Amino acid sequence: MSWTDVEHRLGVELPRLYKEYVDALGDLFLDPGVSVEAEEPTPFGPAVIDDFIPPSELELVDVALVPIAINFFGYRTFLSVLESDYGALYYYWSGTAGHRSIKANKHLIFAV
Repeated sequence: MSWTDVEHRLGVELPRLYKEYVDALGDLFLDPGVSVEAEEPTPFGPAVIDDFIPPSELELVDVALVPIAINFFGYRTFLSVLESDYGALYYYWSGTAGHRSIKANKHLIFAV
């Protein structure tokens, strides 16, 4: 499936740097051992973005978030396609305070 097909299905344009990152990894992209350490830690310690979701399985959640990875515990990492923080990564976790979110990369590594 081409990026054009994926974006048409989602109804949004994905950040160019995200698509280049996925294309550069090729088949390694789906290897469970591939991970990226997030710049912003969770309250429980460092966070790792791993278990990337294949582009053909991406879906738009809410109006501006695309889950791009899901970890062992089922927590997802989201790519923002909202104009104000386009390309930002967010990860979610739950704990005693309920569900929380934090920007996973303050430098917006997938921004245009």
